[in-house]
Parts: sequence; C-alpha cells; structure tokens
Amino acid sequence: ADSPFLASFDRAQQICMLRFVVPGWRVFRLLGLGTEWGTQKHVGALRGYARTIVKDLKGDLEGEAGNSFVGLFMKSGEATSDKLLEDLVLNFLIAGRDTTAQAMSWCLWEIMQHKEVERKILEEAENVMGAGDLTYDMINKLEYVEAVIRESLRLHPSVPIDAKETLADDTLPNGTWVARGSTVAWSAYAMGRSTRLWGEDAAAFRPERWLEMSSPPDAYTYAVFHAGPRECLGKRLAMVEMKALLLLIVKEVQLTLAVPAEEVRPDFQLTIGMSTGLPCHARPRA
Repeated sequence: ADSPFLASFDRAQQICMLRFVVPGWRVFRLLGLGTEWGTQKHVGALRGYARTIVKDLKGDLEGEAGNSFVGLFMKSGEATSDKLLEDLVLNFLIAGRDTTAQAMSWCLWEIMQHKEVERKILEEAENVMGAGDLTYDMINKLEYVEAVIRESLRLHPSVPIDAKETLADDTLPNGTWVARGSTVAWSAYAMGRSTRLWGEDAAAFRPERWLEMSSPPDAYTYAVFHAGPRECLGKRLAMVEMKALLLLIVKEVQLTLAVPAEEVRPDFQLTIGMSTGLPCHARPRA
C-alpha cells in the first residue's frame, strides 16, 4: 500500500493476527520488539485517522453526516466518549475494508476454473434480469448466485480464524474443560474443509450442495459469519452486495486466469487475501 494509513492498517492487522499464535507477544509489546515492533506507531496512525473522521462528523450532524451510522449513534446520546466513537469507526473499517473484496476475489478465482458454474450464473441472470436493470427484488431471487457465494466462503472464509476468552470455568460440548481466562480459538477455514462436517467431497467447489440441502447448516457448522449473539452485523448487507456485484461482473465481463490457479496462494492474516493478487484477463461480453 502506497498510503501511510493503509500501510499502518495492514501492519496493525498482521500484529493482531500474530497475537493469536505467538505466546510471548506481551513481552514483545512491553519491549517494542519482535512481532510487536512499531505497534504504537501504527495504532497511532489509525487512531489519528479515526479521530479526524469523528471530528468531521461532529461538524456536520445536521447534514448528510447525521444520517451515517456513526452520526446516528452520536445523536442517540449513547456515545459516552470520543474514544468510543473512534473505536466504532475502526470497527467498521476492520470489518468492511478487506472482507467483501477478498471474498469476491476468491469467488471469481473459483468461477474462472469452473466454466459450468459461470454458465449457470449467466442463465440465472437471463432468467431473473432479462434485459432490464438489477433491482433489490431480483437480488433476492438469485438462488444459484447465492449458492456460489456460500460455497466459496465455505472454502475461503474472509476471517480464517477467530477466538474468544472464557469468562468462567466451562466445559465444551466434547467434554474439554476450559479454565476461566482461557483463549478458545477455532478455524472457519479448517471447518469448511472438514469431511466430517461436509462429506467426502468437502474439498470440492460444488455450489449445488447448497441447493440440495433440505435446510441450511447452522451457524456453528458454517461459521464464516460467526454465530450466536455476536454474529456478523453486516451479514445480510454483505450477501446482498456480493450477489449484485458477482452477477454484474459475470454478466458483463468474461474473466480468465492469467496464471495457473495453483500460483494464487492464500495470504493468511486477520482476513484471507491473495499473496499474488488475482492476475486475470478481462474482456467485455458480446
């Protein structure tokens, strides 16, 4: 990233991810060394950016800014401090900056390798849209497109690993005892590829499996949007965005990979990017 802010954003996410896997990160943070090198600099850059946004919003609450989510939160009277507002801004940035874009990239990567999937998307586009413009009601009718996205997210979840800290001693459903204050982590990436959860063809990209189900899997099996009271607040919005975007891209542009598929490798951070980006050729459809 050429922007200092984006560079700090990327580095801060790397630091957060490393805290899941580096046992001595608290010592490194104290000394400002190792995986924690530069933490204060990068966090300071993010805080400064969020502070500027909050200041700008406060100055325009009677205008368009007042209708933004953060603006509405300010006017509700629930914002007890500027730091809380800054946290809210950063939360939106972290949750929305990479997740949808990376999910779309992996979905297109899969489609470029499965021409029959591309053909079925085009058929659904013709059946639902015809020659008209895409509307919200049409988006809700895109069953196959939604199956494609869900299948891609199963194999390439935007957030590959997550964790919680126990507030009290507890016993997990499998009988494992967990002490208060323990960090319990799980991997949506590994779960999505588990033959125990998804059958012997778990590694295969097969959108039809979603259309064959009598009922969708529960959120604890398909954990790409988290589950329970802390399930992703933007789940519905993200799905609407991705369905519309995917349909329009496939309908308007023919994409082919510019490199062998296996050269596009995952880059595991807080989210799953692509270490090489997505090299492809694009040409308008006739």
